[in-house]
Amino acid sequence: MKRSECRTDRSWSQGRTWLALPAAGVVVAAGLVPAGLPDTIPTRPVAERVVVVNSLDVQLVAFLGLFGNGTADHPDAGLLIGNGYSYGSVAGDCAAVCNGGNGGRLRGNGGAGFNGGDGGNAGLFGSGGDGGNGAFAVYDPMTGARLSAAKAGGNGGRGGIFGHGGNGGAGGEDNSLLDLPASPDVVTGGNGGGGGSGGLLGDGGWGGQGGSVFTQRGRAVAGSGGDGGDGAVGGNGGSGGLAFVTPESEVSYVAAEALGGAGGRGGSSTGGGAGGVGGGGGLAQVMAGRAVGGAGGAGGEGGPLSGNGGRGGNGGGAQALGVDAKPRTALGGVGGAGGAASKGDGGAGGNGGIGQTSVTGAATGGGGGAGGDGRQGGTGGAGGLARIDAQSEYFKPVPEVTGGSGGDGGKSTGTYKAGGAGGPGGQALAQAADDLLHPNGDANTTGGAGGAGGEGGPRGNGGRGGDGGRAGVVAQLLPGNVVAIGGRGGRGGTSGKEGTGGTGGAGGDAHGNHDQSRGGVGGPGGAANPQGGNAGAAGPNGANV
Repeated sequence: MKRSECRTDRSWSQGRTWLALPAAGVVVAAGLVPAGLPDTIPTRPVAERVVVVNSLDVQLVAFLGLFGNGTADHPDAGLLIGNGYSYGSVAGDCAAVCNGGNGGRLRGNGGAGFNGGDGGNAGLFGSGGDGGNGAFAVYDPMTGARLSAAKAGGNGGRGGIFGHGGNGGAGGEDNSLLDLPASPDVVTGGNGGGGGSGGLLGDGGWGGQGGSVFTQRGRAVAGSGGDGGDGAVGGNGGSGGLAFVTPESEVSYVAAEALGGAGGRGGSSTGGGAGGVGGGGGLAQVMAGRAVGGAGGAGGEGGPLSGNGGRGGNGGGAQALGVDAKPRTALGGVGGAGGAASKGDGGAGGNGGIGQTSVTGAATGGGGGAGGDGRQGGTGGAGGLARIDAQSEYFKPVPEVTGGSGGDGGKSTGTYKAGGAGGPGGQALAQAADDLLHPNGDANTTGGAGGAGGEGGPRGNGGRGGDGGRAGVVAQLLPGNVVAIGGRGGRGGTSGKEGTGGTGGAGGDAHGNHDQSRGGVGGPGGAANPQGGNAGAAGPNGANV
C-alpha cells in the first residue's frame, strides 16, 4: 500500500521529525511528558473503515442498471442495452392495461403492450413495440346487459434511427348476441391504435384495425382504423371495422342503423420513401333502415427527398337487403384522397364503396377520392356502384339508384407531365325480380358523374375527364319501368403553360326501358392556361340503348 493511502496515529510532514505518542488512555509518569501536554492522552473514537469488495457479483449488480431486458415487474430495459418487456408473453403477467417496456437507450426493441396498452419505444437502434389489442365488450349472458365497453387498441411504439415503428393494436369488438330488454340500443367498437413513427431509416408502423360490431337491433357503430406512423416509408392506415345489424327474425323486426368504421390515414414519409396507403372503410349491413359504409383513409405524403404519395383507401360497402316493404337506404363510403408528393408522383384516390338495397329504398355509391398532387398528378378514384335487386311495382315509392361520382385527378408539377385523369363515375343498376310474383319493377337509375382531370404541369396537357357511369337495367325475365340516365362526363383538366387542355370524359350510356331514359352528356374540354395554351376537346355524349 502506498504511504499516501495509509494513515496511522502518527503524524509526519516532509522535512520534519515526528514524535511517537503513547497509546490513547495511558497515564504517563511525571517528568516524561513534554511541557504543554496533558498527563493522560484522551481516548479518540476509532473511525469506521469502508470495506470495498471488488467481486464479480457486485459488478453484475452494478451492470443491471445499464444492461438487461425488462421484466413484468420492471418492464423497461437497462439504461443502455436491452429489450423492453412484452406483456402477454407469460400467462397472467398483466391484469389490466399494460404498456410495453422501453428498450435501452443505445440498443433495444420496445416491448409489446397488452389489453390496449401502448407499445414501448425503442432505443437508438431498435424497433418500437406493437400496441396491444383492445378488450372486447363484456356482456351478462343471462340478461344481455353490457358490463364493460369495447376498448381502443394501443398505439405502436417509436422506432430508433434504424428501426420500424410498432404496429397499432386492433380495437375491441362489441357483439350484443342477445335481444333482451337489458340489451343496449347502441353497440360501439373500439378504434384501432396508431402506428408508431419510424426512425431516419425505419418505416412507420401500421395502424390497427377498427373494432367490428354486431347486434340484433338498434344502432351499430364500428371503430375507426388507426393512422399509419410516419417514417422512411409511411405506415399503412388500419381498416375500419365492420357493422352488422341482423335480427333473429326476418319477419318481426324494426329498421336499424349500421355505420362502418372509417379507414385510418396512411403515414407520411420523412425521407425519400413513399407515403402509406390509406385504410379501407368498413362494410355496413342491415335488413332495413340505414347502412353507411366507412370512408377510406387518405394516403400519406411522399418524402421531401423523393417518393410517391400513398394511395387512398377504398370506401366501405353498404347493404340493406331485406325482402319486405320496410324503408331502406344504403350509402357507400367515399374513397380516400391520394397523398401528395413534392418530389414524386401523387397517389391515386381510393374507389367509392358499393351501395346496395333490395326491394325498396335508395342506393347510392360512394364518391371516389381525389388524386394527389405531385410531379405526376394522381388518378381520381372510381365512383362506387349503386344497385337495387328484386324491386317490384307493388312497393312504393319508386327506388332511387345513383352511382358515385368519380374523384378529380391531381395537379401535375413536372415539366411535360399531364394532369391526373379523373375517375369514372359509378354505375347505377336495377335488377327486377325474375318471377311472376314481382313483375314490372320500377326504378330511377342515374350513373355517377366522371371526375375532373387535373391541371397539367409546365408544357403538359390537362388530365382527361372521367367517363360518366352507365345506368339502367340488369338482364332480367320481366323488365320493369326503369328510367336510366347516364352519368355526365368529367371536365378535362386545365393545360399547363404552352400545353393543351384535357379531353372531357364521355357521357355514360343509358340502358333503360322508359321514354325518359337518355345518355349522359360528355364533359367539356379543359381550359387553356392563362399563360398560354390550347383548350381541350369535349367528350362524346352517351348512347341511349
